[in-house]
Amino acid sequence: MRAFLIVAALLCVVLPARAQNANEVRQLLRQLKVKDISDRQEALRELLKLGPQSKEAVPVLIEAFADKDAETRQLVTNLLGTIGKTAVPELTEALRSDTQLTRRQASIALAKIGPDAAGAIDALGEAMCDKDGEVRGFAVAALVKIDPLLKKVLPVLNDALKNGDKEGRLAVVFALEEPAGKVEAVVAVLAAGLKDKDKNVRIATAAILGRVGDPAKAALPALKEALRDGDGEVRVSAAQVLIDLDPKQVDAVIPLLVKSLSDGDVPVRRGAAYVLGQIGPAAKEAGAALLKLKKDDASAEVRQAAILALSKINVEK
Repeated sequence: MRAFLIVAALLCVVLPARAQNANEVRQLLRQLKVKDISDRQEALRELLKLGPQSKEAVPVLIEAFADKDAETRQLVTNLLGTIGKTAVPELTEALRSDTQLTRRQASIALAKIGPDAAGAIDALGEAMCDKDGEVRGFAVAALVKIDPLLKKVLPVLNDALKNGDKEGRLAVVFALEEPAGKVEAVVAVLAAGLKDKDKNVRIATAAILGRVGDPAKAALPALKEALRDGDGEVRVSAAQVLIDLDPKQVDAVIPLLVKSLSDGDVPVRRGAAYVLGQIGPAAKEAGAALLKLKKDDASAEVRQAAILALSKINVEK
């Protein structure tokens, strides 16, 4: 089956579309699982002909979301994405299914359809409160794919970042990475994640702001404030992103990193050593502390990070 899906990606572009009826599609899905490879290939070729004209196939494909085979679920999800806008009403209804797999795959299919699935925005907003974390995460991702400039969904995502559970807040932070480089208002929403009550959300927010690059400079004040965070890993993460976005902040960051080299947590010491190494020769004042770390730290990971940092800063012995 896996080989068929690879071939499918190639065939999808060239095969002519035709409107198989529901019974034909149901039979073709069954045929995918027969022993004879030529029969399976024939079924796949026919299924790949589905397109916007294939409305009658939509309910059958949605039924197949419950299939035990993950590759079958992936295939029918991709097919619904190809069918596109025609499939949106029934996929929207599928978001309210009692079956977790159906709700999950419906969200993924709507994301594949993209802007043509705008009619599902309200239902996906409801799915952000789904009892299942996976469904909530895929609903967030779908909203961003459907409304890439976030003209309609940014307030919904902002509210979820403030009031959702930890997994939901993380899903929002990750989903906002791509639009943050295009929509100025997104950076302000992301910056609020630096004050999240969960440290993992704060660390993820800092990392994403760093990957966004220049457009994230609007978050510099929030990153500076995060240098005073109560968690050492957050402070180090903010320090790294701060100097990546604004190298002039090096002098403000180095003392914090040197202090972090004596933190009680291994990830903090290791992270501080790594960032000092990234700074390079400008971090020479950290040499003595790094040499001590190289010699005395109980963690092999920290000692190795100190050795690497010393080589980049050009401090010997």
